[in-house]
Amino acid sequence: MILVFGGGGQLGQELAGLGARQRVPMVCLMRRDADIASDADVAASLAAHRPTIVVNAAAYNQVDK
Repeated sequence: MILVFGGGGQLGQELAGLGARQRVPMVCLMRRDADIASDADVAASLAAHRPTIVVNAAAYNQVDK
């Protein structure tokens, strides 16, 4: 199973669509589900889903701030 952080973003949504089309077991988490800046959120997500592969598709796109 693939666990994708950043599932709400452009890349995460593309990965989710590709996974669905290819019937790949995948869980895509949005920031509200797991904030990658939080060690506790990441650890809890890994423990809950026990993925084989982890993809970090999370990005901060307001770099001017």
